[in-house]
Amino acid sequence: MVGWAWERVGGHPLVRRLVSPAGLVLVALCFTLPFAAVSCDTPIEVRADYSGTDMLTGGRPAVSVSDEAVSRQEAEELSDEPIDLQPAAVLAMLAIVAGILVAALPTRRPRMFGSLAAAAAVVVFLGLNQFLVQRQLAREIEQEVGTQLPGGTSGGDYVHTRYGFWLALSLALAVTLYNGVELYRVRRSNGPGPPPQPPAG
Repeated sequence: MVGWAWERVGGHPLVRRLVSPAGLVLVALCFTLPFAAVSCDTPIEVRADYSGTDMLTGGRPAVSVSDEAVSRQEAEELSDEPIDLQPAAVLAMLAIVAGILVAALPTRRPRMFGSLAAAAAVVVFLGLNQFLVQRQLAREIEQEVGTQLPGGTSGGDYVHTRYGFWLALSLALAVTLYNGVELYRVRRSNGPGPPPQPPAG
């Protein structure tokens, strides 16, 4: 029953196109969304959002301030904290591009192997990038603020994972799982090859 449902839905050509490479295209678009944020709950709530694109280019964060009395100049000073270019983010994007290009292969099995490997690499590099970015931001907070941090807190308490990362990771995982299941089904349906024939004579 499950196999029949998968064949009717998961194996449909339109679903294949939507999952890969379109799924990886959506992962790439997620890089325009916030991946990590630094927030401070003081009398003036300040949050600096770093998108995946910022991590690819070493860009500056988008800053939001809860108090309208804060001047534009002060807000610009808060945003003048660019993040370093992140190698793991670059590798994730290269894996996305590779997965999209692999989808153009003419034969199905190499295309599925390539898509699976590329999507799995995206998952690994996204997770690694998020870990390194949050550790870097936490260390920068501790270096800048130092002993002024409230007791019992560390820089990591002010760094948060944002929805752009979770969405990108979920999509990449979906592409990985889909290609893994499809590859398993194809190999299982083909079965082992015919037994070798004894030599004539």
